[in-house]
Amino acid sequence: MGVQLNKFRQVFNTFLTLALVCVVVGVFIYFFTTPEDRGTTFWMSMGLLLFAGILCALFAERIVFSDDSRQPPHTFTQLMLALLYIVFVIAAAIVNAFVKMSVLNYFLLHAAGGLFFLLPIQFVNMAALKSGGEKAVAEKARSSLRDESARVQTLLSRIQSKHPGVDVTKLRKLADNLLYSEPAQAPQAVERALAMTIDDLEARGELFLSDPASVSALLEAADAVDRALKARNEAILRSK
Repeated sequence: MGVQLNKFRQVFNTFLTLALVCVVVGVFIYFFTTPEDRGTTFWMSMGLLLFAGILCALFAERIVFSDDSRQPPHTFTQLMLALLYIVFVIAAAIVNAFVKMSVLNYFLLHAAGGLFFLLPIQFVNMAALKSGGEKAVAEKARSSLRDESARVQTLLSRIQSKHPGVDVTKLRKLADNLLYSEPAQAPQAVERALAMTIDDLEARGELFLSDPASVSALLEAADAVDRALKARNEAILRSK
């Protein structure tokens, strides 16, 4: 809550400063321009100043409601581009107050400025959506690996509790390998194969708890999980 509130204050102060600049520029242009000179380009300047302020507020809002405690790099880039666009609109409005461009020239100037500053914002947004999707997939894979590791760790704890003299090094290493494995999504068939080998390991573990003589079957199941995990990591590496 404290991080979110701090980000809100920072963005609000930034937006307040930009709004003040836009208002002051708008008032300056309004009183500097005589009533008879307040034509189409004048009202275009007023409308574009309002649009620039709203645009910057929208990108600033994304920082406030982002899930990350730190400012996302792509959002910062978008905000900087929006800030540059505001500067461009303000500069064009001030220049137009003195030069008094034709409606066509003023329109073309802003069309070129919008293309130069706003098109990169869309490209950055597309890249951000792609990275966001990859992050979600990685988080899902990481969560699945934690669950699988927890299953092995639970079995390990039960075996240690009932048969403290048994060497469980292989199971402990397997749990660690699962936990710190590649946080990416492998093909579904490979992921299912890994889950099935862990299911078999749990079944062999239950058998071992009641029949310590079946230790060889338990170790074979652990080796099968290890092979399936290696196959998963190799599949992920090949897909990159």
